[in-house]
Amino acid sequence: MTPEFKSSLFNWTYDPTKDGPEAACIPLQLQKLFGVLQYGMAAIQETKNLTLSFGWGATDAFRQHDVQELLRKLFEALEICFKHGNLQDTSLTPLNQLYEGLLKDYIQCKQNPSHERVRYDMFMDLMLSIRNVDSLEGALDSYVAEETLDGDNRWFCDECQARVDAGKGLRLKSTPLFLTLQLKRFDYDYQTWQRIKLNNRVTFPLEFDVKPWLSQDSDANSTKYQLFSVLIHQGGAQGGHYYAIISDVHSKKWYKFNDSSVTEIEAKDIELMYGEQPKDETGPKKIVQGKLYSSNAYLLFYRREGDPIPPERSIPEYIKKYIEEENEKFTKAKEEFIQRRDNLPLDLHYRENIIKLHIDKNKTLKDATVQAFSLAGLTGSQYTLECVRLRKFNPETGTLGRVWKADEETKSLESLSLIKTSVLKLEIREPSESFLEDSGEYKLQVIRAANGKFEEAVTVNIPNRETTLLQFTQILETQFGWESSKIRVVKVSPDASTQILTRSEWDNKELQKDVGLVDGNSLHVEQVESHDDPSTIVQLFEEATNLIQVYVNKLDEKEYSVEIPISKKKSLSDLRQVLSKMLEVSPNEFQICRSVLGNQYKDESKTLEELGIYDAQPLFLKKGEPLKPNQVKISFSIYNREHDSFTPLEVQYDLSRDSTIKEVRTLASSVIPPSYTLVGPSHLRLRAQHGKKAGPILYDSGDLQGSIANLSDHQVIAVQILDREEFVKPNEVLIQLQRWYPSKQELQEKGEDIVLPRGSNILTLKKHLAIHQQEIPEQQIAIAKPFSYQLKNKNTLSSLLNWDLDQETLINDGDMVLYKDSRDPEVEIEGYKTPREGGLKMEVSRPKEVGITIHTVFDETGREKFQKLFSTLPEQREPEKEQN
Repeated sequence: MTPEFKSSLFNWTYDPTKDGPEAACIPLQLQKLFGVLQYGMAAIQETKNLTLSFGWGATDAFRQHDVQELLRKLFEALEICFKHGNLQDTSLTPLNQLYEGLLKDYIQCKQNPSHERVRYDMFMDLMLSIRNVDSLEGALDSYVAEETLDGDNRWFCDECQARVDAGKGLRLKSTPLFLTLQLKRFDYDYQTWQRIKLNNRVTFPLEFDVKPWLSQDSDANSTKYQLFSVLIHQGGAQGGHYYAIISDVHSKKWYKFNDSSVTEIEAKDIELMYGEQPKDETGPKKIVQGKLYSSNAYLLFYRREGDPIPPERSIPEYIKKYIEEENEKFTKAKEEFIQRRDNLPLDLHYRENIIKLHIDKNKTLKDATVQAFSLAGLTGSQYTLECVRLRKFNPETGTLGRVWKADEETKSLESLSLIKTSVLKLEIREPSESFLEDSGEYKLQVIRAANGKFEEAVTVNIPNRETTLLQFTQILETQFGWESSKIRVVKVSPDASTQILTRSEWDNKELQKDVGLVDGNSLHVEQVESHDDPSTIVQLFEEATNLIQVYVNKLDEKEYSVEIPISKKKSLSDLRQVLSKMLEVSPNEFQICRSVLGNQYKDESKTLEELGIYDAQPLFLKKGEPLKPNQVKISFSIYNREHDSFTPLEVQYDLSRDSTIKEVRTLASSVIPPSYTLVGPSHLRLRAQHGKKAGPILYDSGDLQGSIANLSDHQVIAVQILDREEFVKPNEVLIQLQRWYPSKQELQEKGEDIVLPRGSNILTLKKHLAIHQQEIPEQQIAIAKPFSYQLKNKNTLSSLLNWDLDQETLINDGDMVLYKDSRDPEVEIEGYKTPREGGLKMEVSRPKEVGITIHTVFDETGREKFQKLFSTLPEQREPEKEQN
């Protein structure tokens, strides 16, 4: 919030009789919000009350809106509220005037520069195109660049009474205190038909002078500006995240405001928001897209130098009271949160009873003992505090934890490793007796592996906490008769990973201290003749860890009705053998596919894990001999080039990926139905079919693998039947060319195939057309590359296609290309317009997005909205006139 905005906001005071209910009053909600942001104890503040005062519902508040439109609407709403309300100082500049400048739009006669037509427009921000520019200054140059009106486009000068050459452009007549510049990061790609974000590197200075862009009759007193805020967009064209960096007006320090996080940054860090060019790129600047460079400046705010900063205005008493109330609520909520966070709900076992002990984790062991003594009902009895003590307790095994030492009485429960799931036991002794000595005994669950499986766990008593691994095996020998020296011990972690406790290394280490075991834990053991033998325990756990379930269908059925357990470390060949036995058919009589229409799994040597087969995955089984890894299943379609349509031929063929295109051509000639007239294989043109699009021509010199990108099963080869032998060579490209007549809104009735050298670009094509068409001069030829579906709507041909392609744009094999005479006048189509700034020649006027509307209690719609929520609204009246 700038000092000027803050001053205007706190210049106004709330009056319920004039301004309506608090919840519907925008200035009041802003005062409250900025008050608690500056003086409140909470680090994060919600904006729900503010958006409700806009007349917005829950969904409205979460719509993405343009920042500048939001500012405009907010300032308008505030000005309405201020005019109807109480202002302490009527001399302050209205909010909107702080951001408003004046733009001069002119047309000037070239013969007599004194003859011009001028229009002045108010602006709150300048929207700057960043295509083909790398700096803010360059974007401003493009914005005010003069356009020459000549030839058929000459301007009629009223003073000259004739059509004359003229210059048309923009200049800044006056600039506001706060100059807002929007970099047009979001655009539309009319070739891919997608919204895009431009991530080009665009530098902007911390200080700059607007003098070069002012009109000669400018009334600007000061022209130097300082950057004080940058709005950054992080993400892509379809969505993302906004945050801001702002300079403190007094300290000049820069801060990054990212949701609830506010951090100080260096001024040099602003350079990271320029956007970026790829490091290895040379030559002319290009449009950069993609996630790598997606965090960049979107909106720049500059403040005019030399203007005085208004003094701090005192906060109204009712806002101070509100801040105090909010701080009290926050303090109370914080205390309650800390109490909930630090509360330990411990189970306390006392004799035959289980009592819930709620205590703060920061309390001491002594505090807990006093509370437990009271909960047990021992207060006032023959027992004193010295007759009781607390110990950790395992209710599953009945084992007590160690006795805490005297100096631990004053330690916090948290430091003694007590957590919410801990269980305590209150031990009690007679006043004349002593506590039993702590033996340190505890219990472990021992699970033995024998005969390739695990036996049921048995409980083993461990005599003390210092018991070693060797002593543990000796206990097993005594209790079960297992020879100590032949016992292998394996520790299994919760994630099922295993660790063999090698006897030579671990025999003299303690189970609790070194191995990390506690009461109730388990150890796995096995008897071995040699400790070098493979571990059955490890093998069993690996099998269990790698075990997956796959679901398959029975042949000739589509339902995945059979569940097959198998290790993901097994090969596809192993799975095939299992399935062969289940289906009772030969392994070579069925195919394993990803889905009903999916590709086959072919590499029998790879494991299921390597093939990406996961747990609970369905696999579809089909009758038929399985393909080898180097084979692919293909089919053919008849391609009608004129109508850009495909007629599929149902039969599929198993071919080697190394099959030559010549071999495929021969096969294709043998499957063409008799209804088609075919001279021979040489009269066929082959292309890879991708959906409803024909790819590049396939040449005899190549093979399937090298000629078709991403070759996979179910690949379709489009076959075009020619009336002569194939004439396109591998070093050439074939394009379909059609002329567009803008004035008639008509396409050439039939397109023609044109052969160009491979590597040709737009310039090459223009030269070719100029020579062979002769009707249109090269400089008047305009080229566009549409998608086939765009040809169905004539409106798109004039308005949505890019007819100004870069001369270096490559012509690719199979391209559909339109050309026109740029002198042929376009017919205006309702709903489309020509943009003023550079870039594409035409742009679509898309369906209107839902604009921002901020309601007040002083407009009719707002009154209707708020009337449903509040019983009383201020009477409608004319705003009070400003006093001189």
